[in-house]
Amino acid sequence: MLRILINPAHGGNDLGHRSFQAYSLICEKDYVLRLSQKQQESLKEAGAQVFLTRDRDVAMSIPSRLAMTDQMDVFISNHLNMGRKRGIEIYYSVHSDGKLANRLKKGFEEKGFLVRQCHARSMTNDKNEDYYPLLKDSKAKESVMIMYGYVDSDDISRLMTCENEYTEIVTDAIMQTQTVQV
Repeated sequence: MLRILINPAHGGNDLGHRSFQAYSLICEKDYVLRLSQKQQESLKEAGAQVFLTRDRDVAMSIPSRLAMTDQMDVFISNHLNMGRKRGIEIYYSVHSDGKLANRLKKGFEEKGFLVRQCHARSMTNDKNEDYYPLLKDSKAKESVMIMYGYVDSDDISRLMTCENEYTEIVTDAIMQTQTVQV
């Protein structure tokens, strides 16, 4: 059975990126938790065994999250971005073939979403070392970080209405690219 770990970034006192829109505070930690729970439900319905690094608003260290990647086929880390830009960014490990990440990119683009970039990001001084600790130290067979948009741009209105589409795209990409030996 396909084993998937989904990481809703941040949590507890770590709000992540945030934006004040329409008289309410939008926090990355809350958005990615809600999205991750939807993805978990969808992937379970598709036949996968799915775990979350956190299922409520609690703080977790990066090492605690990474410890859970052992014996996982797929590790998805969900994030939002900030920087007054637009679009989705997808990162995968420098040690990966990028198959899942590129299938995600295709899925987002087919639904009309702007994908700013999809690539492995390495350290400047070592092209064989991942820039992001969540990708570098993951023990899962395939690890991908998805940044769904920028909270300080007009992405915010799209973010609030597209959770179901994001869930469908992620579920389809994982189920289409992953095969598990029984």
